[in-house]
Amino acid sequence: MNRPDAAPREIDKSPGSIRTVAWLHSDQSILSCCTDMGGTRLWDVRSGKIVQTLETKAPVTSAEVSQDGRYIITADGSTVKFWDANYFGLVKSYTMPCNVESASLEPKVWVHVFDFFTGEEINVHSMAPNCSH
Repeated sequence: MNRPDAAPREIDKSPGSIRTVAWLHSDQSILSCCTDMGGTRLWDVRSGKIVQTLETKAPVTSAEVSQDGRYIITADGSTVKFWDANYFGLVKSYTMPCNVESASLEPKVWVHVFDFFTGEEINVHSMAPNCSH
């Protein structure tokens, strides 16, 4: 994106339709999720290949890297998972009382807020203007 005059860099064909993409490890890795299958795939930019899959039971509706780079946060079905962004192990997993479309450690807008350490709901609010609870 910094060089619009350069030819695009291609990676192997994705196993499904891409829903989300996020950069990781100083842009050396790419996280991707597909609309029709579970798991978050980790692509190595240098080889263009999938090197690991973070397994989920349902298709992932959101995946992001925390601002401090420590966690990968995924939402699939009613589950929110926190993965170690360097070693890709599962750190925490919570089953929520509803389906989750998006999860974040740095939210701009929240309807339901849950405690990271306990998984308990601690607040219901919205930070967006003109939104009701």
